[in-house]
Amino acid sequence: MRIKRTIGLLLSCLLIVATLPMNVFAAGGKYSSKDEVIYGKLDPNGNVKNMYVVNSFEVDKAGEFTDYGKYSSVRNLTDLTTIDENNNKVTFEAEADFHYQGELEKKQLPWDISITYKLDGKEMKPEDLLGESGDLEIQIETTANKEIDQTFVDYYMLQIGVMFEPEKFKNIQAPEATEANEGKNKLLNFTVLPEQEEVFIISAEVVDLEMEPIDISAVPASIGFDSPDTDELAEEMQELADAIEEINKGVGDLSSGVSDLRGGTNALSEGSNAFQSGLTELKHSSGELIDGSQEILNAFRDISGGMEDAPGVPDLSEIEVIPEGLREAAKELHNLNDGLGALEDSIKDIPSGTISEDDFHELYGFLEENEANEDIRKVIDELQATYVAAQKVKAISEEIPVSITNINNSMAETLEEIADGIEAAMEDLTLLDDVAELQEGLTTMASEYETFHNGLVDYTNGVSELATNYNELNNGTNELASGVLDLEDGVKTLHDGTKELQDATRDLPDQFQSEIDEFIDDFDFSDYEPVSFVSDKNENVSVVQFVLQTEGIQKDDDEDDEPVTEEESKTLWQRFLDLFR
Repeated sequence: MRIKRTIGLLLSCLLIVATLPMNVFAAGGKYSSKDEVIYGKLDPNGNVKNMYVVNSFEVDKAGEFTDYGKYSSVRNLTDLTTIDENNNKVTFEAEADFHYQGELEKKQLPWDISITYKLDGKEMKPEDLLGESGDLEIQIETTANKEIDQTFVDYYMLQIGVMFEPEKFKNIQAPEATEANEGKNKLLNFTVLPEQEEVFIISAEVVDLEMEPIDISAVPASIGFDSPDTDELAEEMQELADAIEEINKGVGDLSSGVSDLRGGTNALSEGSNAFQSGLTELKHSSGELIDGSQEILNAFRDISGGMEDAPGVPDLSEIEVIPEGLREAAKELHNLNDGLGALEDSIKDIPSGTISEDDFHELYGFLEENEANEDIRKVIDELQATYVAAQKVKAISEEIPVSITNINNSMAETLEEIADGIEAAMEDLTLLDDVAELQEGLTTMASEYETFHNGLVDYTNGVSELATNYNELNNGTNELASGVLDLEDGVKTLHDGTKELQDATRDLPDQFQSEIDEFIDDFDFSDYEPVSFVSDKNENVSVVQFVLQTEGIQKDDDEDDEPVTEEESKTLWQRFLDLFR
């Protein structure tokens, strides 16, 4: 019995000794690394209510240690030894890994977090939302806090988790969130990359609103990328660049061809306009020409009839007007030839057709492969129609066996020869030696001229019909010239575009590789060097992370909503020692 008491007494002494301050450690303790976990409690709007840090040291050599930070209070989470805090300087003794908690005086995070709530379009305070129903919108906004070391903003990634109960929240919409199921609840996760500021929107239909706390964590970004093998892709990019260069060259050739076509259609349009003007003028003067010819014919008939009735000396004044009328008619025919000649020359200038139907099909196929827009296709359609119309005009012109200008010249020359003959005959009638022969000649001339007059009437009728019908053809040639001009402008614009595209893609493989390198660099955080959140005097900092949580919008209960700390995972021995505090 005495032995048992002695053993109990010794154990009690050992326990008492274990609770006494240990000042026997060497003065110069060493640790290989220090971790900081910053815990924060936020209100439902994202404002910081309180913050504390759990500092963890990986001790290599037992002894006295010094740490720094602005704390309102400190607490040993490892053993019962005393921690001294004075003038932002914390000292403690440890022989193994050590943990202590410090309440931060300055309650600021590297990020400003703002959470707002709207119900049925009206912004509301969180405490007024409990039990409400309607269309809910939650906006979570993160911005950089310029008063805190920007290392955390530049290198840290925020994770925001929002939990919803399906019984209370329906039709949840959050385009930028990733969804997951946690038991029966739905969890929405949002990510804020380093150096970024974000605004996230959540909308839902809510009944009897009650929300779990929003969890927010921040850790150093670590996104690994293996440099991709881009050789094959670079070859394809080079093929694309070469193809674009060939397209640009082809469009350049097309532009040159359309310019030549535009020159031809302009000449055709000008000649057609001149011909149209000549036809119009001839049509308008045809009546005068027929009236004059009719007077000549009547004169022949009167002279011939008069000489038959009175074979004496005829009235020469009636004959003298005949040559003048014939020459006037010949002059009108010569004037008509000026317009006809210009038109015939313009039609001859139309280049012979060398573009086949297959060529146009090939061009349409080229446009379809390169996804040309509808305006370019319309221009090509108009170009094809214009080209076909021009070839028809040229073909019709080549099928006419005799030039119209040659016919007009022959008629004019015949009239002039008749006029010359009459004048010569009149000079030989000074002695009136052969009146009978003159009478016979005038009768024959009257008969022949009647035939000529009838032909002239048919000719002028044909000219009138031609002038009427040619107006449509002339309008077509003018539209052709205008369409080709628009086509030329469109093809030039297309060529400018393909040239710009060619210039932009000339170094496409290098540009592509450069973009890949830049993208990888944007997510390469290998140059990150951990720094202490609480003081820049702290050394050997290994990991700094943030664990934050907002207050929920919930009914009151007795549960402690504070984040779980390392104190709650104490060993049995540490809990036993707590009984003697």
